[in-house]
This record gives sequence, structure tokens and C-alpha cells, in this order.
Amino acid sequence: MRRDPPITLRGALKVLGHDDHPWLTRLNGLLGGVILASGPLSPLAAVFGAIWGMVDQKSEAMTGIRGALDAVGDRLMGTGGLHRQDLVVAAHSTIVLSAYSAAVAAHLGVDLTDEQKVALADLRRTEGQTLVEALYTAPIPTPSAVIGFEANIAELEGWARRLGVTVFDVFDVRGDWPSVNRHIINDFSDRYRSHFLELATKVPEFKIWSDQVAAANLARGLAAITDLLGRGQAARDHRALVERANRSELGKPIVDTTDSLVLFPSVEEIFRTPRYRLTLSGGEGRISNESWWQLRPIHHDLAVMLARHFCTPRALSRPLLLLGHPGAGKSILMIALAALLPASDYTVIRVRLRHVDAGASIAGQVAQALEQATHNRVGWADLDGDGDTVRVVLLDGLDELLQATTADRTGYLRDVEQFQRTEAAMGQPVAVVVTSRTLVADRVTVRPGTPVVKIEEFDQEQVEAWLEVWNRTNADVRPLPVQTALALPQLAGQPLLLMMLAIYCANPAVPLPDADMSLADLYDKLLTSFAEREVEKSADSVERLLWRLSIAALGMLNRGAQYISEADLTADLAALGDRAQSGEQVLSQFFFIHAPEATTARGAVRGYEFLHATFGEYLVAHRIVEILRDVTDGSYGRRAVHEPDDELLFTLLSHQPLAIQRPAIDFICDRLLLLDDNERNRVERTLDHLLRTYRHRGSANRYPTYLPEAVDQISKLAAYSANLVLIRVQLTAGVDLERLWPDDGWEAVLRLWTAGLDQQGLSAVVRCLKRRGDQLDLAHPAPVPVGLLVAMLSGDVWTTTRIQLGSVLLDGIRVKDNSREPAGPEALMRALAARLFPELGLDLPDLLPAIAQQVDALIELQSADQLGSPDGDLGGDVEGPWGA
Repeated sequence: MRRDPPITLRGALKVLGHDDHPWLTRLNGLLGGVILASGPLSPLAAVFGAIWGMVDQKSEAMTGIRGALDAVGDRLMGTGGLHRQDLVVAAHSTIVLSAYSAAVAAHLGVDLTDEQKVALADLRRTEGQTLVEALYTAPIPTPSAVIGFEANIAELEGWARRLGVTVFDVFDVRGDWPSVNRHIINDFSDRYRSHFLELATKVPEFKIWSDQVAAANLARGLAAITDLLGRGQAARDHRALVERANRSELGKPIVDTTDSLVLFPSVEEIFRTPRYRLTLSGGEGRISNESWWQLRPIHHDLAVMLARHFCTPRALSRPLLLLGHPGAGKSILMIALAALLPASDYTVIRVRLRHVDAGASIAGQVAQALEQATHNRVGWADLDGDGDTVRVVLLDGLDELLQATTADRTGYLRDVEQFQRTEAAMGQPVAVVVTSRTLVADRVTVRPGTPVVKIEEFDQEQVEAWLEVWNRTNADVRPLPVQTALALPQLAGQPLLLMMLAIYCANPAVPLPDADMSLADLYDKLLTSFAEREVEKSADSVERLLWRLSIAALGMLNRGAQYISEADLTADLAALGDRAQSGEQVLSQFFFIHAPEATTARGAVRGYEFLHATFGEYLVAHRIVEILRDVTDGSYGRRAVHEPDDELLFTLLSHQPLAIQRPAIDFICDRLLLLDDNERNRVERTLDHLLRTYRHRGSANRYPTYLPEAVDQISKLAAYSANLVLIRVQLTAGVDLERLWPDDGWEAVLRLWTAGLDQQGLSAVVRCLKRRGDQLDLAHPAPVPVGLLVAMLSGDVWTTTRIQLGSVLLDGIRVKDNSREPAGPEALMRALAARLFPELGLDLPDLLPAIAQQVDALIELQSADQLGSPDGDLGGDVEGPWGA
């Protein structure tokens, strides 16, 4: 177990002396025992003398450290994995301290006696930290995926500026200290740059950090990462099994089916390294906003960026979040990354989150994925090693995991960090990459400092290269012309949609698409075209096949899953009046349907899942709009107006909010826009009527056996009303609340949602809506607490303001690290004082206990209903308790 990370000087010197115990022991003695100290630091006099020895560039200690750095290039030969990373980072930490101490010695020019050193050693910083502790145990800024060489120099200058305050105190510097410190920092920066570039000629990792390899590797794409990071020996034993499993994925076709009009190229043939945008999350949640991302520059060196990430310490303490639109190629990128990270230095486990238990711990999900990939041959503990490889976990499909569970997993990324901390504490650190749809990023907590990458759409060159492979593979069918694809950039820019377009065009019976084709049009034409082909093989009609596909998609949505068993689908169809033959395959083999099958003592057990979630989301939208049109025709399509018959609509929409699948709402909008004005007006009247009367629906139900999950009547009404509101807002881009629900009817709707929807469902719904006066509109998801969103939707200004004020004051305060226990009033007040007045460094030892007592008194009074406010909660009348 490593007790000191190499990003501190003490940890760095330990690592540098890892294989040279006599050198480490001697250096430890010269530096007063600070390196090998396991408990409190050594006596202050000896330790301070060690620091002064570091400042003296002619000291024996400094000579020994220089020798170790000179030998770093030679020592790295033959090393790999975690041990190599530690050596590289240790070398970086050491050159930082070497450059800083040299700059201090050059500009201070002081000469202290031993007695003065002892006296000055007792001078402590405000936080009770000595210069020794600051130098030897403080983290040193290191380059990372987001912070390159030049940006890290700025970080180091800030670090040196803060350290200068301690140097000023300890050495009792006279004169214009800011000017002296500025000269020290400039000198330090120059020395550090010189040391760094010198090491970059010997150590490839330093060259990667300095961006000197970017241009040379652009043409090779992601494949360059193998040479950039491969240093050690070939993997053996269990790790070799994992490597073979990862490599085998490259040779598989991108869609595994033989029943298709087209042939599918292999992953290795068709994969194109994507462009990307990059940021370091500030915790403000803008990463789910596409408009915000457009302000970030586009980069082309994905392999270099990932190489820089994996060979820096941040990778072992914080996950990298990789975002992209549906079909952007996140999963195929994870397949390629798992295969191309050099197995000599990295052991990679790819976890398809849709295929593991959505409620399991991170460690449990990783274990399940390993069992699936190696057929139970390898367990997580089997991959523990002696540091010769870095373990990497790729968690692919966070959006699908969130959709597949009703449990609250908003803290999933925090769980990942805890998983990394636990593994590091056991001496086996792990790097983690998590992929997700961009729009779903607002449904999880992304802590400040998390590196975030967003995959960009294909540019023209990538579209042409992709089509060259596709058309060559499918030389016997009609090709997709490049100019046709480029005329549809909203489709051609996403690899999945480009493939769908190519499959559609392969059918010679359909016309080539034009520039007006939308995504909804493409799915509609493609699904119809494939259904027509399947009808030739069976007695079913096109509409019956599409009906079954959509009921399968709704069954997955209503069960909160990405998969539906054949037994469940058969039961759903039977409950809705479609008696499919039991024991036979219910759905035909569409290329976008994966039908895993297992043999048991009772026979074959089948199930269905869509190749990509967007297929299911479109089918849900298509079916709901068609049923809504039928309801409208029954009410307003004849001469007389009739009560809407919404039995089927209620049956299908009373289990889960459509907001769980946000793209389904967008598809519904696309389908509604295709209606003419008269039909849209009739649909609007139907929805308004259903929204006014849904609470008074009769108990009759023609589909009593459609039970994808057990829900009560409150939950059903909550889900149904939420879905009606979401569709209604889409139809006219807004709803007049006062006209639709006079006399506070909207308040009743919100209370119903709060009571009937689970946390995930409520969060998904309220993040889709915003209120302006009495107008309800569709909103872009925002990282706002659910309670605040509900208050804003209700128009409760008092509660909204209180929650906003509390968020401003309390969010980000960490009173107890790694603890979910609520902080006591005194600790909370101390944290608040530090947050409100950071420049004052307030400690307030006498005042804070008194403040804490007053807070306790206020809480007691509130619980005893002795205080009131406009909404019955703690309000502004607080003069009495404070005055007391």
C-alpha cells in the first residue's frame, strides 16, 4: 500500500528511492527523516534543517536528488504500469521543488544560524501548518487531460504564490515582499520549464504532457495511444485473458446479424477517431447544455489527450466523463479504447451498463462485466498486481443505467470516486471513464474538477472515409452517395444515423432521401421498409409488426429496463388484444433487435433489446401519437362531439413518465408537427379535456391484465397526468395554466406528482418544464434541486427564494469529508463564515458557539410551530430568538 502519493515531495522521494534502499535511507537522514516518517514529523530543528538543505543547491541532499533525476530515464527502461507512472510523477514533483527552492535561495540571500532556524521552525501558519509540512506533504499541480503543460505552469505559479506567504513568515523577509515574491515566481517558472523540457527528451510521458507529440500522431487516430503509452512487458495470466477478450471485439461486425439487406463492416474497419471538446467541470451543470458546448474549441488529438489523462494522477482519483449524442459513437469508442490501450501497461475492463445490475455497486457491476467477458474465468480480485499495470474501468452507458432503474442513482459519479478511493487505499488504484448522453448529464451530480469530454459529430472528411468503407463492404447493393449524405448533416454527422441512412438507401425500391428528411422521417421510412420485407416471410401485416415493436418498446419503458423477455412481451400483447403464439419468436429478426436466447430445463428462454435506445424511443413516440390521434378522431372526428375514449392511452402512459426517455418527447414533437392545423387543433382540445378531467376517470378498464409493474392508483394518475402535460406543452410550445386549471388546479397537479412519482421520475419531469407567469413551457434540463424546481413551477416565490438562498450559502460546503452525517450547528457556522468571508480567514472561536446555540433554538421553535412564515415554514420573524 502506498502511503504517500508521488504528487507530494515526500511521496516523490519515496518513489524515486523505491528500488535503491541505501540511497533512500541516506537521503532520508540528510533531510531529517521527513521521507520515511510514518507518524508525526521529526523534531522541528532537524526537519527545518532539512528544508534549508534543500534550499542550498550545493548540499549533499540536493546532489543526491539531482543524481536520481538524471537517472530517471534509465530507471524507466523496462518498467510499466502504475510503478512507471509513479516514477514519472515523482520526477515531476521533484523538479518543481528543486526549481522553487533554487529560486528562493537565489533571491532571498539570507544566512540563518542554527538557533534562528529552530526559533523560526516554531512559527506556524494560520492553519497550523509548518513550512516543512507545506513543502513535503502539499499536492503539487501536475499536467492532466484538461490542463496541459502551459496551463499547468500557470497553476504552478499560483501554487508558488501561495507558498510564498509561508516563506515570508518563516524567513522574516524585509522590504517589498510582493516584488521579491514576483521575482521568485518568475525565476521558478523559468527553472521549471528548463528542467521539464530536459526531461521531455528522455521520458516520453513528459513529451506527451508538453504536447510535442500531438501533430505527429493526428493521422493515426486512436491507434496512436498504443505506442504513446506502451512501455512494459506483455500481459500474462488473467490479464492476458482480459486482453484477448478486448481485442476480439475489434473483429466483430458493428451489428451482429446475418439477416439483413446489407453487410456490416467490423469495428476495426469502420471506426473513425472522433473530434472532441473538453472542459473541467465547475459543478455548475452547463455540460448538459449543447449551446454552452458550442463555445468550447474543437480538438482533433483524442489519442494524445487520453494518453495524457491515463499517465497522470488525476485519472486515479476522479472519473473522466465522456458525453455525446445518441449514436455519436461512444460505445464503439469504448470498444476501440479497451482494445488499443497497451495491455503491457493497462488492464482494461469494459462494463456495458445496460447488461449489468443497475442497482449494484460499482465493484459489483465490474465483477459482472468481467464474468460476462471471460465466461467466469476472471474475477476482479484476480487482476490485483504489483503495479506493473494500471487498471482501467470503462463504464459505458450511464444514461441507459439511469433509465433501467427506479432507484436514485444521481450520486453515481460520487460512487465511482468512492470506488477509486477504496481501491487506492488497498494499493490497487484504478482509472475510470464513464460515458453518457449529453442531455442526461444533468441527472447526475458532477463534482467540480471532473474532466469532461464531449464527442463531436463527423466532419465531411470523416463522413467520406466512413462511407468509403461502407460502400466497399456493400458493393452488391445500392451505395449511399457521399453528396446525398452531406446534404443531410443532421443525420450524417452521427455514426449510428449515418449507418441507418446507408441501410435505408441500400433498398433500391425506396427513393433517395432529400435535404428535408428529418430524423423522425428516417426512422419512419426505415422501419416501414424493413417491416415490408419481413411481411414477405410471414402472414403478418406491416402495421402488426410495427405494433409489436412499439409495444415491446413501451414494455421496456414501463418496466424501467432496456430489455424485455419474450414471456413479458407475449403477456403485454395478450393483455392488449394481440394473441401472439406462445413459444414462438414474437418479433421478426430486425437488424436493430437483439434477441438473446438461453436454454433451460423448461426450454428456450428468449428476450429482446434494441441495438440502440433511440429505436425504442422513436417507437414509443410513434405509437403514442397514433393512439392520441385515434382518441381525437373518436371525440371530434364525427358530426357530434363525444367523450374521449382514452382507455388504451391511459393503460400505456400510466406507469412511467416519458421524461425518463427525453428523446421520446422530442420524437413526439416531430410527429405532432407533421399534422395539419385542423388536426393539431383537435388534438389540443382532446388533451385539454383529458387534463381537466383525468382525476375523475371512471374505474372501467378494458385492459386490466396489462401490468408491467405493480403501481397504485395515485402513481398511475401521477404518471398519466405528467405525460399528458409533457405532450401538451410540446404541441403548442406552451400552456396557459390559468385557462387550463383555474382555482389552483395546477397546484393540485404538482402535489399529485410529488406524491405519486418516484424521485427519478419527478426529477425527470420537472426538469423538462419551466414557468413564466401563468405560462408553462418546455425547458432545457438544468442542475437545479428538485425541490426548487417544484417551487418555481408552483409560482411560490417565498419558498423559491429560501431554497435558492440556502443553495447559495450551503452548496459546496464540506464540513466532514467522506461523511454523510449532517454537520452540527457550530461546524456549519464555521464553514459558512469561511465561505462568506474567505479573505478574512475568520475563525471566530468565541462567537461561533453562541451562533450555534441560537440556530439550535430556532430549530426547536420551528419544530414546535412557534415561528411562522407566509407558507407556514421558518420565515423572517426571527428577532425574538436572536434578541434573547
